[in-house]
Amino acid sequence: MATDQIEELNIDYYEKLYKKRYPLLALLHSFVSYDQQSKAKRNYFYLKSIIRSYRQRNKKIKYLDYGCGHGSLLLKMNSSMELYAADISSNSLRNLSGIANLLRKNINTITVEEFMANNFGHKFDIISCSHVLEHVINDKELLKTFYMNLENGGTLLLNLPINEVWKDPKHVHNYSEVTAENMLDKAGFTVKEIFLTDRLTGWLLLQEQNGIATTFKKIIFRMIRLFFGIMPLMVLLLLDKVLTEKFPFQQLIIIAKKND
Repeated sequence: MATDQIEELNIDYYEKLYKKRYPLLALLHSFVSYDQQSKAKRNYFYLKSIIRSYRQRNKKIKYLDYGCGHGSLLLKMNSSMELYAADISSNSLRNLSGIANLLRKNINTITVEEFMANNFGHKFDIISCSHVLEHVINDKELLKTFYMNLENGGTLLLNLPINEVWKDPKHVHNYSEVTAENMLDKAGFTVKEIFLTDRLTGWLLLQEQNGIATTFKKIIFRMIRLFFGIMPLMVLLLLDKVLTEKFPFQQLIIIAKKND
């Protein structure tokens, strides 16, 4: 598939996925969506200690979530932080602005084009990028832009799909621990920690891959996703231990630093 076709496919898909909603409905969806919360809860879990270290230095944290989606991760952040959201979808940013106004939470929205232009006048302490890089044709350029937009000593949290159960036509890259670490190293980052997590999504995708033929089964599976979407993270992490290796991890989370 040609480069422009892949870009159009991604934009079209995510504009429809993040269709305009009333703020209250958009807020509710961000809290119950399993696809969003299964990643956001884990990302927040691994960011908490980093955020605490900044607070201990009484530093005002500038944080960007690149590929914010429904805003599930940003909405977990404390309002004392300076929050920024970027996404390929204008509907995503519009919905998130509505949610932020509803909650009286200050979230600055920026387009992908604005971010790549690199003309903010300031840099970020933390950037998160969750299940985005695999969609980006020039992933190495994006990582270099993250590097340029981070303060010295700043943190990048990168969450990548791994062991994919089905071929997503919107994905143009497949990653492993080795290839992801090498790519970050070439972009100038120092990898600090790597986590493999989320067997439950592997199980869900395998069930769906095997076919959910009847309407009844589809309803049951939607209820299962809703149930696990609102479950505390500790329950999801416990399932990682309970489920066997037959259900492969679906998230590769990397904490990387820009050198001082």
